Amino acid sequence: MTEYLQYSYYSNSTDAYNAHIDLDTNFDVLTGGQSGLLRIALYSGTTPGTVGSTTLGSIGSYTSWFAYEWDEGPLTGPYQNGDTIPGLSETGAKFCLYPAPAAPCFLEGSQILCLVDEKETYLPIEKIRKGTLVKTSKHGYKMVHVIGKRDIPNFSDSNRIKDRLYKLTTDKYSTLTSDLYLTGCHSILVDSLTTEQKDNVKNMLGVVCVTDAKYRLPACIDQNAEPWQSEGTYTVWHFALESEDPLINFGVYANGGLLVETGSIRYLEEKANMEFV
Repeated sequence: MTEYLQYSYYSNSTDAYNAHIDLDTNFDVLTGGQSGLLRIALYSGTTPGTVGSTTLGSIGSYTSWFAYEWDEGPLTGPYQNGDTIPGLSETGAKFCLYPAPAAPCFLEGSQILCLVDEKETYLPIEKIRKGTLVKTSKHGYKMVHVIGKRDIPNFSDSNRIKDRLYKLTTDKYSTLTSDLYLTGCHSILVDSLTTEQKDNVKNMLGVVCVTDAKYRLPACIDQNAEPWQSEGTYTVWHFALESEDPLINFGVYANGGLLVETGSIRYLEEKANMEFV
């Protein structure tokens, strides 16, 4: 039986990248030594397997993936479960896949300004549920349409990547009353962007985005946000508010008054890889 290709699944881009640069002509490196390994899938024959398939065990609830190929480097993505990675041409191809980044998220414990019993109250995000009224910056109070959570890895280094947590401190953000922790792709809403910030946002998102008449500045681009160097696995949460347009998001207030974005309904329901509550 001829080996055709191997997909190896990792819990984050760092582990997938480290695996891809270590690969050689055999599969030994993929079968041990990678702490983030989820599961290996082996395929043989003339027809390649599909992304998301595995011959053993489970790869969890992830449905969307990016990949590194051992002798080509980063590939375009994301790939959905059931996809075949295009351009396969040689026997023995090896791919290191990692989940597509989650929706912009708050660390569990973050406080969101809501309306409870006719009073404005900051609620821990994990206590918010479908139907909770959240105060927006331009649209009054809107009900939560969907809220979800997922666990993500965080790292002890200072690399400014999207799929990790950032610490926003009270000494650098005057509207905060306590430090706030956001994922790298979660945006603060600001009045203006520098030329450098605009270029970095375009490189990351493809376009400069606006929510409720404010620019979106992702935490991983905002130099006032510090990579949170606390290694471990953490639960993060995010929500979408009711809207006739499933692509729209809103500005809301966190931890005393910092204006940040919500997710859109479509993003959370179709792309976020979250467990809804």
